[in-house]
Amino acid sequence: MKLEKILSLVLVLVFIFTGAKKVESYEKVIKVYSELTTLYSFTDSIEYLTLSQNGEKIVFLTKSKKNQNYSVYIASSNGMGIKEVFSSGKYKVGSEEIYLEPVQNLPYISGDSSKIILGLRASKSISIKNDYFLVYDVKSGKREFIPLRILIKGSEYIRFPRANLNHYPFYSTDYSAKKIVSQVEIGVEGPLCNVYDFAIVIMNID
Repeated sequence: MKLEKILSLVLVLVFIFTGAKKVESYEKVIKVYSELTTLYSFTDSIEYLTLSQNGEKIVFLTKSKKNQNYSVYIASSNGMGIKEVFSSGKYKVGSEEIYLEPVQNLPYISGDSSKIILGLRASKSISIKNDYFLVYDVKSGKREFIPLRILIKGSEYIRFPRANLNHYPFYSTDYSAKKIVSQVEIGVEGPLCNVYDFAIVIMNID
């Protein structure tokens, strides 16, 4: 009899203990869920998102459902502020007005979140063989379009690779955004000759 009472008491204690743990876990889940907030919301689909190494800024790219155009935004990771960095359209590059759009869907932000790099192509221009860098200064909001053809003289075209490798950028920077390292295609193209090669180039952003 005493043994049965002892076993019953043990079972009750186990039940109470495990039940309390379940309630505690449940309350924690409810608390975490209630603390979640929506930072930003778009009707256009968000195609890509990345966070700077220092955790201060997020960069994301959206695709318009209406006209399939891309836009790139930067925002603080604490939910304060949002700014458009780039949207597909006509831009003045030197003396030319060129329609530019991302050559792929992946903007890149430097580790210290000071610069955003985006590869662009002139999709509706006679200069479609040459691509461009957009270098965006996060602090000043200044945009600079840099044609790749200035990097290697004598080449007929220089562009980002056209292979289907959209799961990562073809370019990167050091932590403080002093240099860009990029993979490109360079070469000569014509009716009798079509020669190109892959290269890695390093460019000083300044």
